[in-house]
Amino acid sequence: HEIIVSIGHTDATYSQIKEAYESGCGRMTHFPNGMNVLHHREIGCVGAGFLLPMKLEMIVDGIHTAPEFVQMVHKIRGGEAIILVTDSLDATGLSDGMYDLGGLKVEVKGSTATLEDGTLAGSTLTMERAANNFHRWTDCSLQELAKVTSYNALQNLGIPNRGRFKEGFVADLVLLNRKLEVEETILAGQSVFKAGEGQG
Repeated sequence: HEIIVSIGHTDATYSQIKEAYESGCGRMTHFPNGMNVLHHREIGCVGAGFLLPMKLEMIVDGIHTAPEFVQMVHKIRGGEAIILVTDSLDATGLSDGMYDLGGLKVEVKGSTATLEDGTLAGSTLTMERAANNFHRWTDCSLQELAKVTSYNALQNLGIPNRGRFKEGFVADLVLLNRKLEVEETILAGQSVFKAGEGQG
């Protein structure tokens, strides 16, 4: 039915994840958050992410994943396997305080969003910050950065006419300066954002 299945927030064993992969599941959500850890007698979810050729969604905010872990995943699996996601809340870009997440109270303090019991509840990460973090932590090439921020996800979802700067492709572009800050966003050939416009 052309539905992309992804594994996430699970305590599955390695063999269970391998079975899911062999049945058509080729992606892991928010790797490795909400998953069991690597152990030498049961490599579990983290081991599956390293060993199986699945796409790995990652929240690279330094809270959900440590810089060293991101660096390790990149070194083991490479830029072809990674899809950056933000898992950001509607509180992203707003001041610290209490917010609602599907009826749950979420406190945002600094860059961290937690439930009342201290459990992480989404993030306040933007894709611009995610791209900067990934580039800084892994020293990846700009070509790899383009893949982990857009191209890999589009390919995984089966969207063939986006994600490349090429004739016949939809012109969805993000123009960055040398500091990897967003200067302009173009959606289907139309400029929808320019840095500094409409700001005070």
